[in-house]
Amino acid sequence: MPETRKTDKKVDEGAEDKKVDPMVSDLRVSQENQVLEKFFTEYGYKGLNEGEKKKSYNRLALALAELRDPGGKKPIKQVLSEIPLSQLPKFLENAHFIANKGQIVDQAKRSALVSKQENESATIGSFAASSGKKEGGVTLSNREREVAQKMGISEEAYTKRKAQIEKEAKRFG
Repeated sequence: MPETRKTDKKVDEGAEDKKVDPMVSDLRVSQENQVLEKFFTEYGYKGLNEGEKKKSYNRLALALAELRDPGGKKPIKQVLSEIPLSQLPKFLENAHFIANKGQIVDQAKRSALVSKQENESATIGSFAASSGKKEGGVTLSNREREVAQKMGISEEAYTKRKAQIEKEAKRFG
């Protein structure tokens, strides 16, 4: 899918011969290009290298065509021209998510795993006081520091107890 579309004297290739005022057609294409430009900037297509950008545009075009023309009989220009401008941003967004669902799901899984690990390591019971912020190479995350502060426990004591728990976990598991 090209970044912008050039004005054609016909409304679109593959479209029936319709009498369309060239000014109306030009206005449509101009507004369509503005919507596309905003979308490509907002969703990071502009920052991709040329090879990845081309692949991304193709995935997006295929997904958009699949949404509007499941039989795949219309050229992408026609599919694009038949989407009302007021609905075009939503169609582009939906096509983007369909085209990139694998990457989006993988990213969400990684993010959930990191959050889970941070939450598990921040859950520590009572522990004795000691000194030193690092205990056996263990450091506290910002979340763990926050938890320690809310519990009224020093960071040193929290770090020591965390190190003990990690040591015990390694021994049992």
